[in-house]
Amino acid sequence: MAETTTDHQTIQEWAAKHKGKPAAVKKTHSDNVVGILRIMFPRTPNSEHDDLVEISWEDFFREFEDKKLALLYESGSMFSKLVERKATSNGKGRGTAQKPEHG
Repeated sequence: MAETTTDHQTIQEWAAKHKGKPAAVKKTHSDNVVGILRIMFPRTPNSEHDDLVEISWEDFFREFEDKKLALLYESGSMFSKLVERKATSNGKGRGTAQKPEHG
């Protein structure tokens, strides 16, 4: 079952377990703008990592907090998605995922 978290350590540990790295979409990233965030998996075939640029965890989490994001993930798989906190957060920073609101 998917869970959500805003906890930086949990996100880093989950990414490390799957050899993931903090990244931004290359065409949205510049020296002054982080851009659209992703977690890339450079050792995984078909991960579209050519369209991403690796960034520091510091830059990743600064943008993560500014955009009020949460990580939707499955602990036993590589599934993950960055989502808006209001759509999934239970207010505790970690919990069972809910379906994002559409509207």
